[in-house]
Amino acid sequence: MVSRWESGDGSRYVVHLARWGAAVGLDVSIRTFVGGSPLRDAGQLRVLRRARSAIGERWTWRTEVPVSDDPRDRRAFDAVLSQGGFRIGLEVITRLTDVQAQTRAALLKQEAAGLDRMVLVLALTRRNRMALRSASPTLQPGFPMTPRGILAELRAGRWPVANGIFLV
Repeated sequence: MVSRWESGDGSRYVVHLARWGAAVGLDVSIRTFVGGSPLRDAGQLRVLRRARSAIGERWTWRTEVPVSDDPRDRRAFDAVLSQGGFRIGLEVITRLTDVQAQTRAALLKQEAAGLDRMVLVLALTRRNRMALRSASPTLQPGFPMTPRGILAELRAGRWPVANGIFLV
């Protein structure tokens, strides 16, 4: 198969696939990944590490924090930042795909846990930036702080005045 592709014989398949996708309004993406990582959530962990680096250590950090004490509730926050009784939930999203479902889930977790604030941390990708721009009217009521504003408050160790979203 590789030999056919290298000789140009198999490349037509990719062109046809792209045309078929375009005909129904889809982008075709072919990607390769480094093999060997046993972690399904490796990308999410990388984004969380970048978020921690961007925010700094002015907050107490806990990861994989259960939403409730109920053993049947298997939901957890990717991280919870705390300081003086003030708690902020962080939800890492590597790919913003279903804005309504993803934000609804985060806000319901915030409410169930009684957290003061919720911050969505998005992977800094072209696709997420485009999705964020497109979804801004939907996101703004639940996450009114700008990415620059929420990150500045967190870096300074100040309590954000509202929920927010930032990209790292």
